[in-house]
Amino acid sequence: MLSAGLLLVSCQERMPEPPRPSRVTPEQGRPDIVTPITIKGEGFYPAIRISYDNSGHSYIRTDFQARLGQVELQQVTYIDSNNITAVVPSGMAVGVYDLLLIDPDGRQGSLADAFRIVTDACLTDDDCRDPCRSYSCQDGTCVYGLVDRDRDGDGHIDAACPEGDDCDDDPAGCGSACYPGAREICDGQDNDCDPATADGSADPLLGSSCDGPDSDLCEDDSYDSCQDGVLVCSTGSDDVEGPNGDPSCSDGVDNDCDGQSDAQEPACSDNTPPLVAFMVSPPVVEPGQQFTVDASSSRDREEAVVFLEVRWDWENDGTWDTDFTTTKTATHSFNTVSTHTIALQVRDTGLLSGFTTRTVVVQEVANTLVVTTDQDEDDPGATVQDPGGTGLSLREALDIAAGMSGQQTVTFNGPMTIMLSSSLPSPWDTSGTKVVGMSGVVVDGDNLNNADCIVLASPLNELHYLEITNCSSWAVIVGDDNNLLAHCHVHHNGLGVRITGVDNQVGPGCEIDNHPQEGLDLTARADILGNRLHHNLQGLALAQGADGTVIIGNYFYANNANGVLAANTIDAMVVFNNTFDGNGASGLSLPSQATAIEVQNNLFCNNGGYGIQGEDGNFTACDHNGFFSNGGGNCSACSIDATSILANPLYIDRGTFDFRLWPQSPMIDAGVDLGIDINGPAQGNFNGSAPDVGAWESP
Repeated sequence: MLSAGLLLVSCQERMPEPPRPSRVTPEQGRPDIVTPITIKGEGFYPAIRISYDNSGHSYIRTDFQARLGQVELQQVTYIDSNNITAVVPSGMAVGVYDLLLIDPDGRQGSLADAFRIVTDACLTDDDCRDPCRSYSCQDGTCVYGLVDRDRDGDGHIDAACPEGDDCDDDPAGCGSACYPGAREICDGQDNDCDPATADGSADPLLGSSCDGPDSDLCEDDSYDSCQDGVLVCSTGSDDVEGPNGDPSCSDGVDNDCDGQSDAQEPACSDNTPPLVAFMVSPPVVEPGQQFTVDASSSRDREEAVVFLEVRWDWENDGTWDTDFTTTKTATHSFNTVSTHTIALQVRDTGLLSGFTTRTVVVQEVANTLVVTTDQDEDDPGATVQDPGGTGLSLREALDIAAGMSGQQTVTFNGPMTIMLSSSLPSPWDTSGTKVVGMSGVVVDGDNLNNADCIVLASPLNELHYLEITNCSSWAVIVGDDNNLLAHCHVHHNGLGVRITGVDNQVGPGCEIDNHPQEGLDLTARADILGNRLHHNLQGLALAQGADGTVIIGNYFYANNANGVLAANTIDAMVVFNNTFDGNGASGLSLPSQATAIEVQNNLFCNNGGYGIQGEDGNFTACDHNGFFSNGGGNCSACSIDATSILANPLYIDRGTFDFRLWPQSPMIDAGVDLGIDINGPAQGNFNGSAPDVGAWESP
């Protein structure tokens, strides 16, 4: 039978973990003197061996070794499992050194940038910093005073000093507000020097009365939590009215103190505004020619379309030109050559309403080219009068328009799917071309082999009402300035829309979705207004050169990575009244180099990462935003001020991506007036006492 030999005294089946040094005090020394130091950390275990055959072979070893870089430390002495002392020899070169600690069994632990060797020369007091002594820089020389074990006057010694336990002894930091046993208030600091204690857990204002972020007249709201160093004032259960079906809607009590009875309370209603849509036919007309608008595609969650009433504003100037009627169609004409915007309001029997706009292009017949075939033909010498083949193709129409003076309009004689054989020709004249589709006009790139479908390489071009799909590379590249994409559906391409020219506009009404890479990619300044970008890798990616981009009124949701991802050097970007929901990473992701970013009136909810990935230094304004249920937190390294709302936004139906707000949503009237029109054709810039937070403005 084998001898027991030397056995490790332990009930565990594995050896102790390697030592884990966490701090060296003091943190620096000079090259001309030796410096005693203390190495702090965990897992500093001696080697213990017991021989059951021969007690004389048993031992306890505490012979630790330590090095700074390649320099062996002297007089390495084991104190306990958390402390080892040593001496740094003189003669070391000026620089920053990593620590290597080796226990008696040969296990190693390291600490990067653990110790500095500095000269007497200094520029500021910080060059002489010593947590255990008073210090100053005088005439380029560090001057040290007597041992100062309590620099902030709270009676507790800095944890960096021997026998210290104060987590912040710096008067310029948390200072005397932080020491073991202090009251843990809501300020984002570890006041009691116990990281296990939640911020604000002992704040005297918790549970006290406050004026919450609601519109009620009650005065019994209370501070109920601490989030990101700010006390959250929340409405109590007796301050809430609704939603429909809740006992508060039938108890006869004015629970939210707004002066309305249960029967009058909007929050107790299950009514929602209509979903508004209409078609213009034809979308291109000549001056004086009548066109038809048809709102019968509008819908309502609670009642049939036949009961909905509509009215029209032909010039989108806020003055309604027709009265409400249940007749969903109307006719109109314009005499001026232009792109005219028409507004529609749809109202249900509960008097809730919704708005939308569409455009109609008025063009002289001589400057209008009508595509008559879905075949991607390119017949030599094709003209409008004699196109050859099966008719005038889109490819032929673009070539002909580029050779005509002035801006031309290309439209279609009906719905058609155009299977491209190669990239469409780029308009090349400086007057530009308008391509105006309609429902059912599809540009399909399924036959292309790693080619872009549409390239706009000249200025002043416009794409309206086109569906662009199955392009193996970019669906649309905008390579010149002042182009427009509006009411286009770009989906299931290799890449979505790339913009490299300056001052282009995407929106309103574009939907860009289902791309394995970027939905929208910018390398130059652009206006992104009123679109839906979803189920892409990145909803919107901004590269170097996109400074000054304006992003207003968009929905960024269910993208695999970020809703918006900005490049390192982005500057002066405006992000107003957007909804970021359910993106796999963060809603808005900014690098540390980003500057002068304005982020206001946005909703950041249900994102897998942060609501905002950013730092305080990124912003000139970051306020009046809404945050809810973001996996990584509301903001990675930035402050959430008291004007922002930390609450469920109460979408009408997030499951169907209906991000409109229920009447009782805390985001209604919670924004700040930014001077932008966000309520469609209604009078004023917004409805109610203030703008809503997010892309939806409640009627």
